[in-house]
Formats: sequence, C-alpha cells, structure tokens
Amino acid sequence: MSKKITKQEAQRPIDGFLSVGRIHRLFSEQLAADLGLLERDEIDVVVNALISLDGMNHFLENISSQTSNTRFLLPSEAWEDFQIVNSTTADALNYAVQALEFSGEV
Repeated sequence: MSKKITKQEAQRPIDGFLSVGRIHRLFSEQLAADLGLLERDEIDVVVNALISLDGMNHFLENISSQTSNTRFLLPSEAWEDFQIVNSTTADALNYAVQALEFSGEV
C-alpha cells in the first residue's frame, strides 16, 4: 500500500514570507533503465511527474523574493500561486505512483 501525497492545508501567512524547501530529485541511470520496463502510458505519467517537479522549482523561483540552494522565500502575496503549483504537482506525483502500482513496479 502506498502513501498518497497530500495537499497541505496550511494557512496563508498574514504578513511576511513563507519559506519553502527546494526540491532536489535525482535521475539516475538505473531509473532511466527502469523506465524502459514500463508501458508507454506509464512512462508518460512518470515523465510528466518528473517534469512537474522541475516546473514547480522554476515557478517558485520566479515568484520568490529570495532563493538559496535549499529554500525559496515567498512573499505572502504569492500564497495562492504556491497553493496551485503545490496541488498540481502533488496530483502529478500521485498519478505516477498509481500508474506504477498498477504495473506492479512499486
């Protein structure tokens, strides 16, 4: 049984900033080889999830006030944008996990 990625039900910061950790993912040669074992539709879902992670990082970089190697500092005005990108990325990851569970690869 897998653990579903949940959307955080946090409250918007009143004044100030929200600190968000930067996502670091690894795409190893083994992962690339394992993708070849999947069906075409499953590969599409998994690759979409990986692209979503990269897109989330780029999006957060664009709306942040400050960035470091490990964190984004978002102004409170960017809260709704953060919630949207967080939700869509979680959905993409959940679809990938479901596809892998269905194929028996998880």
